[in-house]
Amino acid sequence: MSSSSLLLFSLRVFSALVALALIIFLWRRRHSEGASFLILFESFALVWVLGDMLEGIAVSLEQKIGWSQIAYIGNIYPAAYLRHCLFCWSLSYPEPCVTRIVPPILIGERSY
Repeated sequence: MSSSSLLLFSLRVFSALVALALIIFLWRRRHSEGASFLILFESFALVWVLGDMLEGIAVSLEQKIGWSQIAYIGNIYPAAYLRHCLFCWSLSYPEPCVTRIVPPILIGERSY
């Protein structure tokens, strides 16, 4: 393993540990407002980081594809959740600045 690969692997391990520590911290405060959504969000982030980490150390192409598919599960939920929040925000606050900014974000195009 080269030094750059070792550095990337170490950063992924560190990210997974931070996500796990945050999940444990939030679990203790799960009755607080919004904590359950953050636990769910961080759980998917943990799945993404672990899948990416294991994809990086996989040897065969089949293993790399498999771990990338698992990492994709952790990657798609936060993006969908963000789009849902932006959609609800645009319905709740119909000011001109919101209705001009949010639709291009929702469909993924540049607004400039």
